[in-house]
Amino acid sequence: MRVITGQRYFEAWPFNNLMDMLRQCADRHADLVAYRFRRKPEEAEITKTYPQLVNDINFLGTALMSLNLSTDAKIAVYGDNCYEWAVAYNSAINGCGIVVPLDKLLPAREIEILLDRSSSEVLFYGLKQADTVHKIAKHNKNLKYLICLDNESIKSEDTGADSRYLSMYELLNKGEHLLKQGDRSFVDITINPDAMAAIFFTSGTTASAKGVMLSHKNICANIRSISGILPLYPGERSLSLLPLHHTFENTVGMLYMLYSGVCICFTDGLRHIMKNMQEWQIECMIAVPVLFENMYTRLQKNLKSSGKAGLISVLRPIARRLSYLGLDVRRRIFSEILAAFGGKLRLVVVGAANIDSEIIQTFNDFGIEFYMGYGMTEASPVIAACHRQHNTIGTVGPPLPEVQIAIDAPDDQSEAIGEILTRSDCVMLGYYHDPEATAEVITPDGWLRTGDIGQIDDKGALKITGRAKSMIVLNNGKKVFPEEIEQLLNQVPSITESMVWGQPGARDGVDICALIRIEREQLPELTGADDETWVKHIKKAVQAINQGMPVYKGIRYILLTDQELIKTTTLKIKRPKQFQAVQKILQDKNLTMQQAQNRFLESL
Repeated sequence: MRVITGQRYFEAWPFNNLMDMLRQCADRHADLVAYRFRRKPEEAEITKTYPQLVNDINFLGTALMSLNLSTDAKIAVYGDNCYEWAVAYNSAINGCGIVVPLDKLLPAREIEILLDRSSSEVLFYGLKQADTVHKIAKHNKNLKYLICLDNESIKSEDTGADSRYLSMYELLNKGEHLLKQGDRSFVDITINPDAMAAIFFTSGTTASAKGVMLSHKNICANIRSISGILPLYPGERSLSLLPLHHTFENTVGMLYMLYSGVCICFTDGLRHIMKNMQEWQIECMIAVPVLFENMYTRLQKNLKSSGKAGLISVLRPIARRLSYLGLDVRRRIFSEILAAFGGKLRLVVVGAANIDSEIIQTFNDFGIEFYMGYGMTEASPVIAACHRQHNTIGTVGPPLPEVQIAIDAPDDQSEAIGEILTRSDCVMLGYYHDPEATAEVITPDGWLRTGDIGQIDDKGALKITGRAKSMIVLNNGKKVFPEEIEQLLNQVPSITESMVWGQPGARDGVDICALIRIEREQLPELTGADDETWVKHIKKAVQAINQGMPVYKGIRYILLTDQELIKTTTLKIKRPKQFQAVQKILQDKNLTMQQAQNRFLESL
């Protein structure tokens, strides 16, 4: 088994826990803005400095301590990304109890189940989630306090005489008063870095979602490791896009940004991303691939309509070659394109799913450092990432400093394919109340089984091949990874997304099938075309893909749709649910895949 450890290029400054880190940040960056946001898109901008952030955390933490909660109280945070969410999270995790971030997009019933499963005593919530919370509160008696994040009055007609409802801003005022009176119950608390500090529920149904237990040691180790390869600079501005309940945004988009002295700007909404990037002159951001796939598509369309696509295609390799020779003029040559992103964007890290290498190369050619990263909640979450010193496009880069990765294969040869394992201080404590599931993924010697299949190239970069659970095993023993085929399909103009699976066929065989979502507007030459014309177009594209692959990987049957596939809140396709949905349609129509092939789902 080949094992490699990431190399550190930049030193990390020491801190013992997250509160220690934040207090040092307030001293180091006393004059810098930590957060920039608006309550509503049309309202005035609000800023919070690093000292103000830490003061608010101390105020809220002190007030929470006065509520006489149990020492390991579970404190859930449920709402839209906002400054108050960050304060509530950091107060909860830094001495008041164990924080439980919840996905704001989950149905009410699933939120209710997760609150029960975590035995949460306190629930912070936003006004947009108030109706759901009011319904849950009526029969959840384990919740001792329900605290509204918004600076608005709680409507008595909704809460009735329920004394559990509190306002976060009333608590902030109370905590400030208590601190002035000498109450140091929160600011002097001793934090155990090895104890459970957070429970992050993985995506999935409430039955399958696992509660990942993370400690301060886990999260702090990940922050320090990231700092060794991706330097950010005090005063830079980042755009917060992904939901804060997700560890990628939580650890990297919030905590690592604060560690670095960055100003975190909350977007006014998905419709306002480009406007926010321009007005705030965003310099760094993390995102899921779909965001930059959409930006890339719009960019290509604009270049084509302006007649500049040909010129740009000529200039890109020239600028790339000059940068290799030490003369980097990319940002000067492509300044007009960069202006659309605010003019200052220099660093983007994408994760959670694969992205076309051409998109990465394009943004790199324009002078933006555009990197792929890889991780999972169970690893706090980042495991590997490309960076300036090691950027192999088509891979997710080498492991982070102090992080080990290995390929569970019978030999240690370069390029050997197998399950990806990782070991470091970032690896979780285990799954909440689920020792059996914990034992399945963490080996006795501390290796975390990721469930992903991959290989390490001769330069030490990790390449993800696919998920072990989605892997298709054919009768002849050959293995097919759907993600590889989907990546090829998604490069076809007009194909927005796809899902490949193995369908049981005749004589106990397995047929490779694909569900393909088309975006009709992406091909102007087919505007107004009927379904039959679109089927012919997609069939031709699939045939071309099949010709470039080994025969056993060839797609045999395709189904088409112009409806969005079923996805998680982090925009990953829910394979089991989508597969079940397709099978139900086939069953209801009494059709085999052979009979349904090359047709739109809605017309089957």
